[in-house]
Amino acid sequence: MARHQNLSVGNLSIEEMCRIGIFASSAATNRAVPFRTTQNVYSDGQLSTMEVHGSSDANLTSAYSAKCGRYRHVINIGSSGAVAHETYGLMGQLVVKQATLQHLHAGLIGTFEGHTSGVVINGSYAYGAAGVMARVGGGGAITATKPVCGMVSFWNGAALAGGKSIGFGNAHVTTAWSYGFANAVGSVVGDMKVQAEDANGLPAVIFSGAATDDAGITSQVGADTLWADGSIYISVVDGGGKLFLKVADTWTDQK
Repeated sequence: MARHQNLSVGNLSIEEMCRIGIFASSAATNRAVPFRTTQNVYSDGQLSTMEVHGSSDANLTSAYSAKCGRYRHVINIGSSGAVAHETYGLMGQLVVKQATLQHLHAGLIGTFEGHTSGVVINGSYAYGAAGVMARVGGGGAITATKPVCGMVSFWNGAALAGGKSIGFGNAHVTTAWSYGFANAVGSVVGDMKVQAEDANGLPAVIFSGAATDDAGITSQVGADTLWADGSIYISVVDGGGKLFLKVADTWTDQK
């Protein structure tokens, strides 16, 4: 372990830097911590360079958030200052060199696991349990000149030499997902923005709701001039569902 100054013992505080293993830009492994089967200390097949184990054995109430690790990156350079460097709270990185990958591989993984049959998901949120969760919030208003996202995947770097790439994929080993993609009721204005935009930069969007005519749809999703012609509205009404297409700034019933 390499360290820089200011290491204290009481409550262990390393104020500048802590490093396990040494980085090599050539993807050489000679100075990294090697994985060995001797690290399988719990006989569960898990090999780790570092582990943190925590437990919740009592109800601490909703006033608290318990986690085994917290990585907090504070950006505070003044109201007029630009931040041109990349900033992350936590980064996982998988570097592959001269290998054929089998099994599962990722730069970062989160898991939600059930143990025995005593797991009941019944919180106040429509979707409150996940293997990976993204949160946008805080105590101050956010001005999004460009959209702020709960989750983003983007390709950066090496070209795709063959095959296909997927920005967001669903797969399973034992149990199929009930839905590949789901929006909780009231959580979004548009269910999905498609890739195309019109000549004026208006987005083509797929909406859904209980409206049954142009006036009702406009009341729900906003003025017709906000969305490109070609946008779709799915009217979800028991015994009377309809499909509307936005044509010439009017939501038109596709009978």
